[in-house]
Amino acid sequence: MAERTARVGQPYKLRFRVTDASSNAKLQPDDMQTLVFLAPGIWQQRDGATSLGDGVYEISFVPPEPGVYYIFFQCPSLESGSLS
Repeated sequence: MAERTARVGQPYKLRFRVTDASSNAKLQPDDMQTLVFLAPGIWQQRDGATSLGDGVYEISFVPPEPGVYYIFFQCPSLESGSLS
């Protein structure tokens, strides 16, 4: 996975594609959710991802301080992941 640099206080956009692992087919669920957090859990943002079509989604966040950020994905309709 590639590392990217985001600037503190500046909006950061991340795009990702949802595909079926067995067929590589692009999926377009309506309930894609994300959790972005600053390790070790100092700050977090939960939000729905915006569909851009063709299985591509986008999220945006503003990093409040320097550090390592992790992003988790959940899609209840696909029974994948857990953000609880």
